Amino acid sequence: MYALRQVARTGLRRRAFASAASARNASSLVVADVNNGQVDASILNTVTAAIKVGGPVSVLVAGGNAAELGESVSKIAGVDSVITVADEVYDHSVAENMTKLLEAVQGLKSFSHIL
Repeated sequence: MYALRQVARTGLRRRAFASAASARNASSLVVADVNNGQVDASILNTVTAAIKVGGPVSVLVAGGNAAELGESVSKIAGVDSVITVADEVYDHSVAENMTKLLEAVQGLKSFSHIL
């Protein structure tokens, strides 16, 4: 019985340590939904979710007017950094284009969560 309790305690300690370690290494990338040249209001909910994950929160803004939109996104509470990609090819959020962009950003930054 003692050995069983000891194993259970050790398992709990390992899980608690793993949970703390993963929270410490967490980082989130929020992909801003840009429609008609404006960032969708749902970004506030997504940033809130990313904050709950823990770690720094970065936002990716892509499109022809990404610089201006990035400026407004940077003022959202909890956003640590903004990555802007100013190119009209991302104006319509075509999946093939966005996928290549996300792969490139993930390759550079290695986020633990992409929202």
